[in-house]
Amino acid sequence: MAEAAQTVVYGPAYCVDLGKLLETLREELAASGVTIVEGPAARLVRAGERWRIQCEGSLELGAARVALCIGPALARWFPKAPLAVNAGELMIAQPPEGAALDVALSDNGHIAPTPDGRWIYGATYLRPAEGAEDPLSLRAFLRPDDEAIDHITRRTERIVPAVTRARERTIWRARRVVCHADYQ
Repeated sequence: MAEAAQTVVYGPAYCVDLGKLLETLREELAASGVTIVEGPAARLVRAGERWRIQCEGSLELGAARVALCIGPALARWFPKAPLAVNAGELMIAQPPEGAALDVALSDNGHIAPTPDGRWIYGATYLRPAEGAEDPLSLRAFLRPDDEAIDHITRRTERIVPAVTRARERTIWRARRVVCHADYQ
């Protein structure tokens, strides 16, 4: 590994498979009696001690408690709040031949091992394209995978120069809501 004065080392460490974690939580919630409904909600109204949720189409639901998991749509639900949406990219790859990593490293980019033996590299912070038709959609942030891979490789190779030899590189993308104060 290259020396970098500002590098933070977390170890031993690995990244959690978020998809598997969420699926496990979903299964456990459903097993405990929680009703899970996925899809766009058109309206949420308090009706006495209960909530009335009008979904797109004719579906209407009632509940004593509601958890809104709206992610980047938060800015749509609260248009007057000082919120913005940005996107991020992570590169997931097989580590370079013979390389080992059991810590997470952070220094203007990060590298961490995953439970399945791959390494995750990142991250980028992208603002929507200028003049995007819908600045909250993922399409407003898309760029070719090879550009994202090149960018992430340049950011992380000073921490672990061997990143340039990583194999089977793929890009994962997501959006997140940020407060405008954090955006500067």
